[in-house]
Amino acid sequence: PPDMALVFLDSTVTIGSSEFSTVLWLAQGVAINSSMHSTATNPQRLTPQSTGLYLAEAQLTMAFNSTGFRIINLLDSSGSQFARCLASSGIDGHTLNVSGYKRFDLTGGYVTLQLQMPPGAVVSTLSLSSAVGLSWMSLVKL
Repeated sequence: PPDMALVFLDSTVTIGSSEFSTVLWLAQGVAINSSMHSTATNPQRLTPQSTGLYLAEAQLTMAFNSTGFRIINLLDSSGSQFARCLASSGIDGHTLNVSGYKRFDLTGGYVTLQLQMPPGAVVSTLSLSSAVGLSWMSLVKL
């Protein structure tokens, strides 16, 4: 089978008030190649194990105490954004979804999910929901 990893939040996560936060994935549902993700070392990364084209997808569900604008970005190991989703969280408990394609020509790269709270929209705390299927990220070789 192709390389695939699916990671998720196993408990509600509180994000501080910084403008940029990288999500740490401390649980995994699928890891066809166990080298793609570690819950102990760099849990924010999904790391392809071979060159080729990959589909990265993620979903974050904000808890009901969350308001303001939010952006989620898929970033590669150089810090370059290759997909993003922007939404207003005027309605509590909203969900943001993002997906993008990334070609890896060399091994050693990785993908992370960054939560961004634009200046002026930053609040003191933000909670990410963790029930089954609410907040997750996947990386699949096509």
